[in-house]
Amino acid sequence: MGDYKITATADYIYDSLDRGVTWVKESGSPNENWTHIAGSSDGTTIIASTNDPSKIYISYDSGATYNIRNVFNDPAEICKGLASSSDGKTLYVGGEIIIYDYPRTSIYRSLDSGTTWSKVYTDPGPKVYSMTCSADGQTVIVVGGFGESGYQFFKVSMDSGNIWKNVSITVDYNTLTWTSVACSSDGKFIVASNNDGISNPSIWTFTVGLDGVIVPTKQVNAPNKTWYSLACSGSGSTIIVSSDGGSHDGDDDDDDFDIDSLIISYNYGVDWVNKSFISKGTVACSNDGMCMACASYGSISTSFDGGTTWIQQPGSNLGSVTIGWTDIMITSKPVCVLGKTKILMGDGSLKPIKDIVRGERVITDKETGATKQVARVLSSIFKGAAVRIPKGTLGSTEEVICTEEHPVWSEDGTYRTKSKDVKGAIRFQLWDTVYTLQYEEEGTYYAEGIRMDSVSPYYHVNRLPKQLYFNKAKHDKLVIVKDENDKRRGKPKMI
Repeated sequence: MGDYKITATADYIYDSLDRGVTWVKESGSPNENWTHIAGSSDGTTIIASTNDPSKIYISYDSGATYNIRNVFNDPAEICKGLASSSDGKTLYVGGEIIIYDYPRTSIYRSLDSGTTWSKVYTDPGPKVYSMTCSADGQTVIVVGGFGESGYQFFKVSMDSGNIWKNVSITVDYNTLTWTSVACSSDGKFIVASNNDGISNPSIWTFTVGLDGVIVPTKQVNAPNKTWYSLACSGSGSTIIVSSDGGSHDGDDDDDDFDIDSLIISYNYGVDWVNKSFISKGTVACSNDGMCMACASYGSISTSFDGGTTWIQQPGSNLGSVTIGWTDIMITSKPVCVLGKTKILMGDGSLKPIKDIVRGERVITDKETGATKQVARVLSSIFKGAAVRIPKGTLGSTEEVICTEEHPVWSEDGTYRTKSKDVKGAIRFQLWDTVYTLQYEEEGTYYAEGIRMDSVSPYYHVNRLPKQLYFNKAKHDKLVIVKDENDKRRGKPKMI
């Protein structure tokens, strides 16, 4: 079971922690006509918009609570797009207002997680269809179209919205309407789709040079196709695009782009593979490119192997009501160890964490011999900073490799610290599958002799679903853990 969290909007904001099989309303989500969603990479900060009327809500606790933020200068403005930096501190909102039958677009920015806002761009005429920003929030891209006026709308800022440059593509005629845009984490690679009439809808990629020059490349030309939504991985190498309509050669091969399909590229848009029979919808891609999702009317399709295989979920345990999903995002915050790491089991044996299954018992306190039953094993494809804790450190019997934020205990059990702060720990870049354990209660486990925190069942990012409790009476939906040092956890202080 992966630790990706998929968050989607409809009449409420819903979360799924089990690969899209079941969906739970966020406790802080009001009943609204939700339209857009964005947030920090770990899902702690979420910004979402509504329609009729358009309002901006922000959550700082992964959806446990939401508050309305005053963003627009005019109450008649409608939110047309959202973007967030990786840490959730830099936020962007695209607004549109119709004045005497003509639209006016405005871009708003917050540098303090949505507490205060300022207008950083305004333009009469265009419509905004999509926006995105880099992980640091410095590069922000806004695209759309001018309807019948014949002007492209593709704006890029590389200084958090202070100065904007226009991106212009020369074609036989210039009535390009840009429908969707995404960019790599560093903002140096951009991918966008346009629908210019029915004869030349295309997908373009753009590279940003050290001098700030943006170089376009036309990658896909598919007559009669309507591009709907696109997303890319943090590196930009993996791109997923949703479409409606297209040419078809009449056979069952994947050499064409069928109606209502997804296409995926694994080499920055040069080559593409087709995934047929997935309804068009808003798409999302995890930073590592392994988790993908497509939210459409009545269903959500997911992939957890980089788009190779897909499962179309009915979109809920929400009864017989058809859900009109409007937007979707994928977040992840792995706090884990390598799969080969040996864990001290309840019978005194050692077992690689990747081989542990639900229901097995694990030692949680060697002094008392206390054990707990594993409710689930969380796993994730992780790419990022990790640490090597040398053999002999904190009582370890072997070297331990884990993500740098993993809480570990001192040998005397008087305090905890993050693995990156352990004396002698060596930081390095890791790209591998990592694992961790979760019980129906607070707990720990011994990884090669080092005592480590398990994931709190009440942790706001990876809360344990009620159906995974062995004793349903222990489930308390009112308890939410957002702080490592929450006293209800009964654990030593994190220093």
